[in-house]
Amino acid sequence: MNTYSFSNALAYTQMQLAEMHSASFSGYFFPTMITAEMSAGFWRVFQIDAKYCVVMHNEQSTFVGMARIGVRGLRGWCGGFGIVPEFRGTGASKLLVTQMVQVARENGLATLQLEVLTQNIRAIKLYEGA
Repeated sequence: MNTYSFSNALAYTQMQLAEMHSASFSGYFFPTMITAEMSAGFWRVFQIDAKYCVVMHNEQSTFVGMARIGVRGLRGWCGGFGIVPEFRGTGASKLLVTQMVQVARENGLATLQLEVLTQNIRAIKLYEGA
């Protein structure tokens, strides 16, 4: 059984965040490879707040996944949720979504909105379970 650790995104550069984003969306329905500049623009435009984002690593400090959270007042929204391919199907996503909801609650968000592509049935079930 894997042991995971969670942190926020405050300690990462935009280059590192872009690399994590690209890795966690690799092989998805809509894979996205982004640069540091693209990442910074996305975070600015969609009000992603690094304090609310959840970054997940395993016990060997290998990056597992990330949930980006945008904040507008007391409303939060998931601005990207991804698990790297080698950790998909291991239960890591359930732990990440649980941590994402916990962070939102601990920081006083009244709502947390999630969006998902309709063909991503696994993600829909994950979010409904959360």
